[in-house]
Amino acid sequence: MPQNSTHKRTTYKIRPNLLVSLFLVVITIAIYWQVRTFDFVNFDDQLYIENNPLVQKGLTLDGVVWSFATIDATNYHPLTWLSYMSDITIYGINPGQLHLTNVLFHILSSILLFIVFRRMTSELWKSAFIATLFAIHPLHVETVAWIAERKDVLCTFFWMLTLWSYARYSEHPGLINYCGILFFFLLGLLSKPMIITLPFLLLVLDYWPLKRFCLVPSCQGNYDMKHSCSKSIFRFGHQFSTKISLLVEKLPLFILAAIFSIITLHAQQKGGAVASLGSLSYDSRIANALVVYIKYLIKMVIPVNLAVFYPHPIVLSLWKVVSAGFLLLIIFFAVIRYRKRHPYLLTGWLWYIGTLAPVIGLVQAGEQEMADRYTYVPLIGIFIMLAWGFSEFLGRRRYWLRYLSWLSVSVIIVLTIISWFQVKYWRNSITLFTHALDVTEKNYVAHNNLGNALYEKGKRRKALAHYYEAIKLNPGDAKLYFNIGNIYTSQGKPYQASEYYNIALKIDPGFKKGYINLGNVLSSQGKPNEAIKCYKKALRRDPNFVEAHKSLGYVLTNQGRTNEAKRHYLIAINLNQDDPTALHNLAVLNQKEDIYIAISKVIEKLNQNPENFELYFQLGELFGNLYHRPQSANNPNNHFEQTLILQPLFIQAMINLSLKYAIYGKYDAAQYLIRKMAVLRPNSIEGSYYIASIYARQSRVDESIRWLKFAVNLGFVNLERLKNDKDMKTIQDSHSYKNFIHTNELTFLK
Repeated sequence: MPQNSTHKRTTYKIRPNLLVSLFLVVITIAIYWQVRTFDFVNFDDQLYIENNPLVQKGLTLDGVVWSFATIDATNYHPLTWLSYMSDITIYGINPGQLHLTNVLFHILSSILLFIVFRRMTSELWKSAFIATLFAIHPLHVETVAWIAERKDVLCTFFWMLTLWSYARYSEHPGLINYCGILFFFLLGLLSKPMIITLPFLLLVLDYWPLKRFCLVPSCQGNYDMKHSCSKSIFRFGHQFSTKISLLVEKLPLFILAAIFSIITLHAQQKGGAVASLGSLSYDSRIANALVVYIKYLIKMVIPVNLAVFYPHPIVLSLWKVVSAGFLLLIIFFAVIRYRKRHPYLLTGWLWYIGTLAPVIGLVQAGEQEMADRYTYVPLIGIFIMLAWGFSEFLGRRRYWLRYLSWLSVSVIIVLTIISWFQVKYWRNSITLFTHALDVTEKNYVAHNNLGNALYEKGKRRKALAHYYEAIKLNPGDAKLYFNIGNIYTSQGKPYQASEYYNIALKIDPGFKKGYINLGNVLSSQGKPNEAIKCYKKALRRDPNFVEAHKSLGYVLTNQGRTNEAKRHYLIAINLNQDDPTALHNLAVLNQKEDIYIAISKVIEKLNQNPENFELYFQLGELFGNLYHRPQSANNPNNHFEQTLILQPLFIQAMINLSLKYAIYGKYDAAQYLIRKMAVLRPNSIEGSYYIASIYARQSRVDESIRWLKFAVNLGFVNLERLKNDKDMKTIQDSHSYKNFIHTNELTFLK
């Protein structure tokens, strides 16, 4: 009989926890399942994944070593790098799967938050409510739906595990449980340093709900409670033993937090992420911090007009600053005044204020005024105040409980709907930054990033308009002039491109990519010596800049300075052994004998890794230097074909293979590939031009002109290329071609 009774009690305890956990899983998936089809966005996703060759290789020994040694992305977060590498090892470079991993960590953190507060307070529905708000709130969409914010969801997961370990330790103090706290806290620090406020938060939780501080009313005169309050592996034999022991047991955590704070500040200063005092005074930072604390609360209650970037106002209205400061003081004095009767108010408020402090802007990292992602953990404090506060206020009368239940359900439904729609904006860069421009003002970052997205889609004129708008708002940003230079380069306007590259370099003399692109333009204009000077300036900024070594090698080769060119190609290969361009160009310099050596090395790698599409692509490039005639049995087509079998969306392989098909007279196959590329990159100038050139090779004038017109409509204006392109010679004497040139003469002369 006692056994059955125990079984019933256990079942009664476990079942609600499981139901709440299942509910958290279902409602979170309902909001975020759509991200499985989402793409990367051009706001840090390139830095972490798309343009990071080490991460793209997946989990390797070199990658692990690099993760623990690098401060790339102006942060030290090796576990974040390793999580990306692990995903790519499992799924490949699949943005949808990377998104879903973020969702998984968010679900786990939500469940852990519920379990931790259920354990610390024994309150089922209040704990479920704060966990549900955490799971569904629209302000948290940015953290979950942004691949680059893996560091936040990963750090928060370890944050919750640390809280869970601390709850266990407070019940059963011991060295093993204490080591668990240190272990999970260290993993959180290795994911993102936002967790540095956790030791302070643990002291707050000691006050309430753990009641280890012996300050709450229920502790006075209660021997059992006092005994539980003093539970700690650090004990001292005097009247302040409890307070001192609770502080001392946090010292190892504070030391770890201090170490990682120093590392992070160094990384952000070195990466240029920390704003200087000249650009933003301490008075401005303090004023902005006061206002932003209140703005986050407003957005929590009314979560509308949310954007990926909020421009910093620099100058704030005095009434806003005074009002925000006054309101914060009122709330602070209120929670102090009612701390004895309602201790959860003080805990919730200190949770919000304390955990938000590192990113409130006193140490300004980045150019934003505020960011939704910064509220991911801090808002839990406000959720605590709401859950316990409304329950106490409305729960005094039983008939009010029904209204409280309906209010909670209504809030959850409304927030779920808003979050579902907010997630949709993260589908790709165009939807994300178009929305940001719709809901914010003077958003130069949104203009720039939307311009970048449009440029990638071949919509260069629209991109140019957004770059110019961004420059009006922020004329001191070198990247904006660099981007305009890139557009003019793609349009065959070297003089305009050079002008904008020079402006970018004048603003930022350390902008190494600016030197490379300016050098490339100068080289195309027949100014190799000036181009070499640009490449060398880039190398002075970064001696390990692979692109600078490759560009130098190319220009030096054209000047006949082969020994110098070889040296730079060798350096590039030493820095990146898998760089196909450097390998290919060095092989060309060393004549066919060395090409055979390069081919044999690639084949050797293929034997070890036969599924590596990049190696097949390299073989196609190398063999292409040996065999140029259609009758050759060992032509590179097979290698490019194999590349596309393994990686069907490899654009450069499509281009190379289509050109080879055209050379060999396989025009139908060439057109098929080019059309496929045009589908993958809609409105592509290059794709349209390639189709036109293939039709020209067949002397199909009308079709060729039609695709040339399409290219011009997209922004193609390179008359020199049209005049000198061998593929176009077959149609240059035709009436249609001459009429086309005459009609577009003004466009070409722009």
